[in-house]
Amino acid sequence: MPDALAHYAISYLVASRVTKPKYALFIALIGLLPDVDVLLRIHRWVTHSLVPVALAASATAVILLYTKRSYLKHLALATTLYTLHIALDIFVAPTPLLWPLTNQAYMLETGIYGAITTNGIYINPHISLY
Repeated sequence: MPDALAHYAISYLVASRVTKPKYALFIALIGLLPDVDVLLRIHRWVTHSLVPVALAASATAVILLYTKRSYLKHLALATTLYTLHIALDIFVAPTPLLWPLTNQAYMLETGIYGAITTNGIYINPHISLY
């Protein structure tokens, strides 16, 4: 279950591959931003939707194209870390990925079922979308 520490650790691992480790410590905090809605007691709502993320990233990219192109790499990293948080949460609880287009929340359940019989070992992986 991804908690704040897991989100931060995974964000740091990704960020440290793109930038210097000392900067990655700070940039990895972006991976925690979707959970800021906990302070408003409305967890997993607008901050866990990909639609506002895509709109904000696109608008920022257009502005950066005309002003500071050198910051596009940082924008891509920030967008990746934010989106990674949402992707990890899909495995834990229903997440409204496409809000406000739909109020439907999605969750992936994964698992492996197996059995050992006299005929051999059977492994059956599964993924269910709820």
